[in-house]
Amino acid sequence: MRRCKFIALLGGVLLACGALLATASFAQSIGRWIIGTPMPSSRTEVAVAEAGGKIYVVGGFGGERELEMYDPGADRWSRGASIPRALHHAAAVGLQDKLYVVGGFVEGWTPTDEVHEYDPASDRWRRLAALPTPRGALAAAVLGGKIHACRQLVDGARLCPDGARPLGGCRDRRTPLRRGRPHRRQLFAQFDVERGI
Repeated sequence: MRRCKFIALLGGVLLACGALLATASFAQSIGRWIIGTPMPSSRTEVAVAEAGGKIYVVGGFGGERELEMYDPGADRWSRGASIPRALHHAAAVGLQDKLYVVGGFVEGWTPTDEVHEYDPASDRWRRLAALPTPRGALAAAVLGGKIHACRQLVDGARLCPDGARPLGGCRDRRTPLRRGRPHRRQLFAQFDVERGI
């Protein structure tokens, strides 16, 4: 099991096993907070991930396309190639020294099924196989060498713990469902980088 060297915080996004010192980070081994170089751009609703020892920040609610890269060893920010499409509320993961950006919202609050791969060695993006369904405000993780994506939003409406799709907020679990639960394929997707599925 890999031991984390740093736990990092970026505008409310917590990242473990990397170091993101845009606001502050906590070094577990010495138990103190340190302040690093601020991120060059100011943005919200970003996707953040660690890959190959660097922290990547992409997207944003203001239509940002620039890829910000942080090197914790040098305490320095740099920029990579811009992502092909502006998005916000996407998920990002690092796998095999590459960055993967999954889903999100485009053109306002339209969920997307797009998956993008960034290769730091070539500083290039490429679009991969689409998710089974569009999704925004999702979570993604790497398990067993595969990217797993789980969404919270369905066509712009928030999904509550009971599976309901209310217009005005989540209801109490005791409230009967009107439309039933979404199919598990709509909520969970798996992507195998090696096979492209």
